[in-house]
Amino acid sequence: MMMHNPASPGELLREFMGDRSVTELAKHIGVARATLSRILNGRNAVSVDLSIRLGEALSLSPDFFAKAQLQYDLWRRAQRKRRSIKPLVAALASR
Repeated sequence: MMMHNPASPGELLREFMGDRSVTELAKHIGVARATLSRILNGRNAVSVDLSIRLGEALSLSPDFFAKAQLQYDLWRRAQRKRRSIKPLVAALASR
C-alpha cells in the first residue's frame, strides 16, 4: 500500500541527524558535503550506496533510506497525469 504524501528522504535524514552538522555527517560517512546538502534540500535522490552508509552511521537498516526514496518517488509520480493502461490480461481476453 502506498503512503499518502510521504516525507522526502531529505526530511527524514534531517530528523535523524539531530544536532550533527552536514559537514560532520558527510565526513563521517565519506561523501562530499554537497551530496548530503542536495539530498537534504530535495535536489538529489538517495542512492543505494548512500542508503547503506547512512544506515550504518545512524544505526538503521541499510535499506531504510532506499525504501524511503522509492516510496517518495512512487508517490510523486502517481500524482502526475498520464493515460490509463488496461491490465494486460483483460486486454488479451478482449481480442
